[in-house]
Amino acid sequence: MSDGVYGIIGAGHLGRAIALRLLECGVPQDRVRLSHGGRPETLSRIEEAGLGSSVATNREIADGCGVVLLAVRPQAVGELARIPFASETALVSCLAGVSTGKLRFLLGRDVERMMPSGPDTILSGRGVAALYPGGGQAEALAGLLGLEAYPLSCEEDMNLFTAAVCVPAAIIEAGFLGLDPGAAIEALSAHYPGFTGVFRWAQAVVPEFPSAGEGRAFCDRMMTAGGITEAFVLGLRRSLSFEEAFREAVERSRAIAAAVRG
Repeated sequence: MSDGVYGIIGAGHLGRAIALRLLECGVPQDRVRLSHGGRPETLSRIEEAGLGSSVATNREIADGCGVVLLAVRPQAVGELARIPFASETALVSCLAGVSTGKLRFLLGRDVERMMPSGPDTILSGRGVAALYPGGGQAEALAGLLGLEAYPLSCEEDMNLFTAAVCVPAAIIEAGFLGLDPGAAIEALSAHYPGFTGVFRWAQAVVPEFPSAGEGRAFCDRMMTAGGITEAFVLGLRRSLSFEEAFREAVERSRAIAAAVRG
C-alpha cells in the first residue's frame, strides 16, 4: 500500500476534475490513478484532459492507493462491492445520497463522505465540500484540493448540502427562464440557517457567459441523468418555483439513497 497515492474510481466530469485539481495542487501525476467503466468516449475525454498516463484498473487502484475516492454514479454503487479494497485503504465517497450506513453494508467497512461542488468550481479553486463525519482523510483531501469544508454533525444534512451546491446551475437556468431567484435564495437561507454560507457561495460563483450556449454547456456539465442538479433544473423548467425546485432536488437526493439497498 502506498501512502500519498490517490485513486479515483469513476472518470466522469467530477472524477476528472478531482484528478486535474490534484495535479494542480502539486501531486505528481504518477501518484494519481483514475479508472473508468470502459466506454471509448470516456477514455477519449480522459486523454483529452491529459490524464491518459493516470488510467488504471479498479484492482490496481485498490492495491496501490492509500486514499481512494469513489466517484461513480450513485446508481452504480453496487459495482463497488466487487472491488477487493485493502483494509488499510482510506475510502472517501462522493456519491450523492448514499449514506455511510449503506456504504458500510455494501463494502463491509467504514467509508467517509465528501460531497463537493461542481467540476468548474473545483478546477477554479472556488469549490466547497460537505464532510461526514468531520476530520479524517476526507477533511485532509478537501484541504489538499482547496475546497472550503463544511463538516456536518447530521448525515441527513448531506441531502440539503447536495441540493445547495446545485444552486449555481439553477440560478443560470432561472435566468434563461426570466426568473429572479434572489428572493427565493434569501428565503432558503432563512429557512436553513446552517447553510447560509453555502447559498452565498452559490450566488458568488455563478460565472458570466459570453453566450447562452456557453451557459447551457455549464449547466450540462453539472448535470447527470437522474441526478440532483437535473431534478432542480427540470423542476424549474416545469414551472416550479425556485424554492419548490430546491426541495424537489433534496427529495431526489433522498430517493437515490432509498433506492440503494442496505
